[in-house]
Amino acid sequence: MSALLQDRPTTSNPKQRQRSHHGTSDKAHGRREATNRSQPHRRQAAPPETRSQPMQATEVVKMPVEQTGRKRSSLSLFLSSFSLVKCFTIFGFVVAVTHVVVFGLDLAIAWPLQRASVLYDINGVVCGLALACLSWGTFRDQVREAS
Repeated sequence: MSALLQDRPTTSNPKQRQRSHHGTSDKAHGRREATNRSQPHRRQAAPPETRSQPMQATEVVKMPVEQTGRKRSSLSLFLSSFSLVKCFTIFGFVVAVTHVVVFGLDLAIAWPLQRASVLYDINGVVCGLALACLSWGTFRDQVREAS
């Protein structure tokens, strides 16, 4: 009987008594002990030797100029590091070339769409050229960033 009385909490605060589960302590359940609630809990900073440096979202790897002194080509600078933006630029070029070729062929020799609508073909060629110009501008910007 005395062992049961010793395990019971001796606090007069009903909230703390209510939290303890049948004589087991908060430490047994992996909980923190009650602290002063007027001050917010703050995490302590890790020692400087265990902190890791924050990772950069994108890192541009600058490749050295070849030993011969020649400057690298725009395409090799563009493809030097992988990014999703560069993939979209390449995809834009592919779609632009496809539009110009398909609708240009339809205007010129009535193949593959049998010249169903000349206005539609002209619009397809103009949109393809506009997309090619936009992709070219983006390509130039990305090459400037890489160099």
